[in-house]
Amino acid sequence: MSDINYLVDRLAIQDTLVRYAHALDARKTELFDQTFSEDAVADYSDAGGIRGNFRELRDWLAESMSRFDDWQHLLSNFVIEIDGDTAHTRTDCYNPLLGHDAQGEFVVHVGCYYQDRLRRTADGWRIVERKLTMVWMDGPAERVGYTPA
Repeated sequence: MSDINYLVDRLAIQDTLVRYAHALDARKTELFDQTFSEDAVADYSDAGGIRGNFRELRDWLAESMSRFDDWQHLLSNFVIEIDGDTAHTRTDCYNPLLGHDAQGEFVVHVGCYYQDRLRRTADGWRIVERKLTMVWMDGPAERVGYTPA
């Protein structure tokens, strides 16, 4: 692969990863159709979530994020390994979540990372497999019903 082709693929893959974060933060989960392949499997069990297809992930995220007023998904440290029409990535994520309940306003800070396998399709790079791994959490996790393993 030439250097220019590598750079084009790398940026396209990074755009796919960022599109996911943008879809969540802008509340435009219809963008998941441009992020995941039709046969994609996502495993969010480490965060108390589901293991299922991207439509099940979208539904679970809508329910679990509904307990918050706002949030951001800040991605960094993109490790991208490309092998022809497939790629493996590891991406760090910092996710502050703002909410309120009967006790008042609160912020939960989450550090996690995504491990993805992507495939080049006719429509661009798409996530085929995604695994979320929790690294740390700070804030009142018990107020949002999360119990770290």
